[in-house]
Amino acid sequence: MTTLQKAAITTAIIVAAGAGIYQARQASRLRDQVETLRQQQVPLAEQTQRLQRERDDATNKLAALTEENVQLKQGQKSAEVLKLRGEVGVLRQSLSSATASNAPATGISKLMNDPAMKEYIHQVQLQKVKERYALLFKELKLTPEETEAFTQAIGEIWLRGSELASSSTQSETRKTLEETVKGVKDQLKSLLGDARYQRYEQFDKEIPAHTTVQLLEGHLGNNQLTEEQTGQLFAAVSAEPYSATHGIAGELDMAFFGSQEDIDKHLKQVQDSNARILEKASNFLNPDQVAALAALQSNSVVAQKVQGAALTQKH
Repeated sequence: MTTLQKAAITTAIIVAAGAGIYQARQASRLRDQVETLRQQQVPLAEQTQRLQRERDDATNKLAALTEENVQLKQGQKSAEVLKLRGEVGVLRQSLSSATASNAPATGISKLMNDPAMKEYIHQVQLQKVKERYALLFKELKLTPEETEAFTQAIGEIWLRGSELASSSTQSETRKTLEETVKGVKDQLKSLLGDARYQRYEQFDKEIPAHTTVQLLEGHLGNNQLTEEQTGQLFAAVSAEPYSATHGIAGELDMAFFGSQEDIDKHLKQVQDSNARILEKASNFLNPDQVAALAALQSNSVVAQKVQGAALTQKH
């Protein structure tokens, strides 16, 4: 612009010419910019189309997944049962083959035949015993020495139970387990005395109720049980036979080491017990809490079936 201003002082013709040149250059620059923008617009348009296609694909996939989720929810139980049956069949076949060759198969049998792993399992069991009876230790005011003796005694029962699950001669191992239980009871009576031993037996029967309350609260989020609801649920579970409720705490019932008739009878007892608990609970839990309790019971039964199938074998 400075050059044009100087030229304007000299002659109007040069000004006019300069203005024409400037306008031409501006027009050329604008054309270049338009062409550049047009070229840039091509990939942008393609990108827009691609994003639209991706959006449409995502929308279609979401709809398909939603439909699939509904179908899965409807058929999940039957599908899982079929899958578990297949896995259990393979497991039983593997166990039978191992028994025929007098060699440990896989899973618990293999673990319990490895001395180092067996000791590790035993140490884990001892830690679980301490966690399970922590409230009882505090209530009975056991000394560290008494606590350790109690833990070792119960841990011995648990270890014998693991050996039973991995044994190919279950009848003999079961007899050994029963003898171990009797011996441990005598130890605990001597260690605790009559009054504290009776409290131990009572506490043992309360464990399914404690476990039910703890597991349920873990699934309720902000919809926690009130103190009154906790007491009512605890009472409802405690009123049921221990043989029907102890599976909630992860214990495997001895029925699984018997015949199929024994197993079916036990599971029927568990299901009847769960139905009674659920019926009572519907009087003091809100609908969401009742639904969570029902799911918890259902998952517990499935877990017992899987555990029983995986840890036992029939001969």
